[in-house]
Amino acid sequence: MIFFKPNIGKMLNRQDVEGLIKALKHKDYRVPREAAKALGEIGVPALERLIQALKDKDKDVRTRATWALGYIKDAKALEALIQALKNDEIEYVRGGAASALGEIGDTIALEPLIHALKDKDEFVREQAAEALGEIGDARAVEPLIKATRSRVDEVRWAAEDALESIGKPAVEPRRPLRWRCPNCSSVLGGDEFSQGWAGYVGTVTCGVCGKQYPAADVYGGKYDVQPRKRKG
Repeated sequence: MIFFKPNIGKMLNRQDVEGLIKALKHKDYRVPREAAKALGEIGVPALERLIQALKDKDKDVRTRATWALGYIKDAKALEALIQALKNDEIEYVRGGAASALGEIGDTIALEPLIHALKDKDEFVREQAAEALGEIGDARAVEPLIKATRSRVDEVRWAAEDALESIGKPAVEPRRPLRWRCPNCSSVLGGDEFSQGWAGYVGTVTCGVCGKQYPAADVYGGKYDVQPRKRKG
């Protein structure tokens, strides 16, 4: 069967949002991808229509709308994408929403994405892990460490990559790391943060009073003597 192929370039030049939304339904997989990119180029003028499309009865339209919203990267789409991640019955919509939330990069999406690491579908879990790496917030470290134990290679690899991303870009390292023991108030030095995500595993012991703390808290900056500068 031959399908009529719409002229995405012309629709983009005309800023034809409705025509491009319609093109998201096209059976030729190349057309929806091009249409989503075109909607991303149009940007904010297409935003409201794309948010509406997240509730379209056609699952393909909903999925491809997440692509376009990921290209636009506008925080106004956060709530609609979070709802799609939580509630849509189609895994590709949930996964696309997770990816778009990572592209936007707002920490408002942190908890929903952490919860999505337990999604029943492995594709959604993989996309959630990648998105958490994009956001780069140290609060995602413990859930991502758990995700590295997944039996699904793609999920495990995505979690490991996300932890590597958080290890350096999310926190500017100081040499050496200095933290204060909450139990005895001693100021202690520790390994440099640049050791990577493996430093989050296990516990760290205060050398003065012997109190132990989760490594993720120590290396994540919870007990820092001075607050670290964070991206964003």
